[in-house]
Amino acid sequence: MKNLKSSFVVQIIITMIIMVLIGGGIYYVVEYRYSEPSTVMEGFSNNLIPTKKNIEVDTKQVVDSGSNTSLTKIYKDSKYFFTVNYPNTWIASKGEESDMGGFHYTHFGVSNIYEKPFVWIRVYPRQTSLDNFLRYYKGLSGIWSDTVVDGIPAKKLNNINQDNQGIILIAFVKDGYGYDIASTAFGQYGSVANEMALTFKFASSTNTTSDE
Repeated sequence: MKNLKSSFVVQIIITMIIMVLIGGGIYYVVEYRYSEPSTVMEGFSNNLIPTKKNIEVDTKQVVDSGSNTSLTKIYKDSKYFFTVNYPNTWIASKGEESDMGGFHYTHFGVSNIYEKPFVWIRVYPRQTSLDNFLRYYKGLSGIWSDTVVDGIPAKKLNNINQDNQGIILIAFVKDGYGYDIASTAFGQYGSVANEMALTFKFASSTNTTSDE
């Protein structure tokens, strides 16, 4: 009889442990799936700061046109209601969700912009403050400075990657979403990313109706 009671107690304890583990797993997925630092940093390690060993950069496109670039095209994001100017010789992708989940993105460049963008804009949900958002970039070295995007306090990172390429990243938070505008290692376009950030504006849903 004692053995039966002991076995029953053990079964109850095991069941409770399993329920706690399942509940914890569900909570993790719901609360953190779309705001994990790894989701952000995977994008940077794979796209923003690749090495010469794992990419082939078209040297004809690796030039920094800087202030000589005319930002006459306007990209309008119909989901997050913002606009940004970009170079008139570039193209922009439609605003899309990442395959892994976790962020909304738009790539800018000349060709093959999905694999080798020159500049990107990403939007991350569940970001409550700029300080919390910035901790996702702690794996990046460089100097952070204060800046402003459309009247919103922002931080700008000047980073030199291991191939001595200058990279600009500008991060800010609005209404629970984290935004970053960044140049990539697929060309020297840090100054263009900086100029694009100066044109970034949030718009009402009536003024921003389509991605283009």
